[in-house]
Amino acid sequence: IFSSMLFIVFVCLISFVVANESGSFDFGEFFKGGWNVTSSVLDHETAQVDSTGEPVEYFINNNEAGGLIGHYTPSEFTKVDVKVEFEEGSQTEGSFLISDEGESDWHKLFSFNFEPLSNGIVQSREKWNPIGDAKEGRYHFIITSPVSFMIVIEEDGITTTLSALKYVEPVQQTFFQKYGMMMAMMSFMAITQYMKYKMQPQAPQGAATPSPQQVPKKKKK
Repeated sequence: IFSSMLFIVFVCLISFVVANESGSFDFGEFFKGGWNVTSSVLDHETAQVDSTGEPVEYFINNNEAGGLIGHYTPSEFTKVDVKVEFEEGSQTEGSFLISDEGESDWHKLFSFNFEPLSNGIVQSREKWNPIGDAKEGRYHFIITSPVSFMIVIEEDGITTTLSALKYVEPVQQTFFQKYGMMMAMMSFMAITQYMKYKMQPQAPQGAATPSPQQVPKKKKK
């Protein structure tokens, strides 16, 4: 009965943690920082894939309005401003806007509304509003890990896939994080040796070892 109760408590705790993790996604915290983004383009008419483009860097920070502001560099001499605006009271629903550097006119590239799937992956599917004369398309934004995402864009017979990886600074480990496992193993070995010693059979206390004079001599035949 006790083991069954422990199992039920364990399952409840796991369910609680999973529910909290899936319901606490914050796109602002996730997207903030630096990103390295690579792309590949599939032309459905020719069935050719072009993945020769140079990686693009995104740098995103908080702004005073409660959203995000930053830029990306599609080429060495070009910089595009980026802004993320959230719906009031939400960190999973809003709009992604871009503008030429220094310009005041912002173009809404897409709206987003991130929702978790049953397998825990967070995603958003909405309309894609390209700049220029290109037809309106669709996009699929998938959070693949805490430090990566992928966007698949379908427009005008072309599929563009963007794969992003976040710049993560190495975390300085504490003394116990570095050597804790080694110390635990050494302690375990010491305790094991001590227990082996204690479990060895020992002579009863007070039993005297016979002296040579007390050992009976064998009679000669």
